[in-house]
Amino acid sequence: MDRIFSVLDFEMEMWKNSLEPWIILTENARHSFGEKWQIKKVAVIAAGIRSKVETYDSFDKLNDHSLELCKRTRCARLKSGNVTYWRNLIMNNEDILFTLLNFLTWATPRTIFEINEELEEKLNDLKDEDFGTLYNTLRETTKRSRFTKSQMAMFEKKIQTNKFSQKLIVLISQRFARDFKSVIIYNKIEGEIINGVDLSEMKLEFIIQKYLDNPEDEKLLENVKTLYASSTEASRTDQFYYRRARHSRFKIPYESAKKIMESPIEYPRIISSLAETSCRHFANLNIKEVSQIAKEEKWFEKASSLA
Repeated sequence: MDRIFSVLDFEMEMWKNSLEPWIILTENARHSFGEKWQIKKVAVIAAGIRSKVETYDSFDKLNDHSLELCKRTRCARLKSGNVTYWRNLIMNNEDILFTLLNFLTWATPRTIFEINEELEEKLNDLKDEDFGTLYNTLRETTKRSRFTKSQMAMFEKKIQTNKFSQKLIVLISQRFARDFKSVIIYNKIEGEIINGVDLSEMKLEFIIQKYLDNPEDEKLLENVKTLYASSTEASRTDQFYYRRARHSRFKIPYESAKKIMESPIEYPRIISSLAETSCRHFANLNIKEVSQIAKEEKWFEKASSLA
C-alpha cells in the first residue's frame, strides 16, 4: 500500500506525460486487489498519456494478465487504427468487456466502420448489467478521446443510413460533443431505456432546451409534457431545474403560460417557473388603478342614479 500512496508525490506533468506513476498505481493495486474493473478503467485512461517514446509495441496481447496492465492498454491505444489487431481481439472473445472498453475509447472512426458487424455481434451478446457497466465507464474513459467535428459528421452520415444499431450509437455517443450527442440520442434512439441504460435524463434535457429556444412551438411543449410524464424519478434531478438567473432570457408566451399553470406539476420545474413568471409579468402590465376601473365601469354614475 505504501507504493500506491507514493505516487501522490508525482507532479501533474508526470501523470500527463509518463506511464510510470500509472504503472506503480495499477500494478500495486492489482497485487493487492486482483483484476478489478476499476483498476482496468484507470489503465485505459492512462493509455492517453502524451508521449512519443512510450509505445510498448511488444505488449500487444491486451488480455495477457502476466504483462503489466498499463503497457498493454498503451499499446492498444496506439493501434487505434489497426483493423486487423482489433478484429482479432474482439473475435477472440477473451475478457470481451475490457476489450470493448479499450476499443470504444480509442478506436478511429474508420476502424469502427470496418469491424462494425463483429462489434454488433459482441454487443448483442452482452447482458444488460455488462452493457450498463460499459456505458457508464465510457463516460469517464472517453474524456480525452472525443471525436472531432469532421469525425462526428462521418458518424452522422452512417447513423442516418442506419448502419449502426441503437446499442452501438448509445455507446459510441460517449465520444461525441455534448450537444451533438443529445441530438443523436433524442432523434435516433427509440424509447428512454436501452439495455438497462436510462436515457430519459438526456432526452428530457434536450427537449426542454429545444422548447426554451422555441417557446412559440406548442408541439414542442406537448413533447416536453409527454416525455416528462414518462421519465423516471431518477431522471427528474435538479440538473433540469436550472437557476432562474441562467434562464432569465427565456420568455414563455402568455397563452402558453396560462396553459402550463393550469397543471404545473405536469411540466418540469423550470418550465412551470418560467410560466409563472410570464403570468406575473402579464398581470403587472395590466394592473389598473382603482380610479381608472371606477371611471371605466362608471361606478359613480351608478351611485348617483341610485341616490
